[in-house]
Amino acid sequence: IRRCADIRRRAAGDQQVEAGLLQTEAQLAAMAGRFGGVRERIDRAAAILEDLGLSLLAHSGQEVLASVEMLAGNYPAAEAALRRAYETLERMGERGWLSTVGAELARAIYAQGRFEEAESHAARSEETGASDDVTTLVLARGVRAKVAARRGDFDLALGLADEMVAAAQPTEYPDLRGDAHSDLAEVLRLAGRGEEAERSLDAAVAEFAAKGNAVSAARARAVRA
Repeated sequence: IRRCADIRRRAAGDQQVEAGLLQTEAQLAAMAGRFGGVRERIDRAAAILEDLGLSLLAHSGQEVLASVEMLAGNYPAAEAALRRAYETLERMGERGWLSTVGAELARAIYAQGRFEEAESHAARSEETGASDDVTTLVLARGVRAKVAARRGDFDLALGLADEMVAAAQPTEYPDLRGDAHSDLAEVLRLAGRGEEAERSLDAAVAEFAAKGNAVSAARARAVRA
């Protein structure tokens, strides 16, 4: 957040930079649990980008909005925003970004208990994503692992979960690593391996705390408790 303020001073008058800052600040404020005004920042950013004729970047605001709604626990709103983003990207023929949005959509659907539908979106996302797209792989494979565990297919679930954590671990992306450990914890819990699940949740809390994502850290602590 401090770095955003510094960039704003140095890039005064650059509207594209301002739009990016508004989106980033909205996400960071939501991570800290300060939801007041974050959606308005996202709307302002989208308006700036539309005025600049940057339609593709303007639609990125829907993905940002979805991340905020996921943190707020408003999963239907997150799903709606991701569906808008997905449909727009599909219509524009954009493929690289589409697979990541598809994986995020799978997570929003899973959070609402529609497990088979979530698995379908996750599988499609993983099939269309690039082989080196770690974010898509981790998010999609996490959904697939959890759905497999709910079906009782623990060998598949644990294999997918281990691959997901291994892919996330080398990244400089604490939130992604935290999500991976949280997903692994759910798979372990469903497999009846409670002590290992607790250790995975401890790892998730540490990752989220390192980022300053107080909302996700608190959620992981609550699951552990």
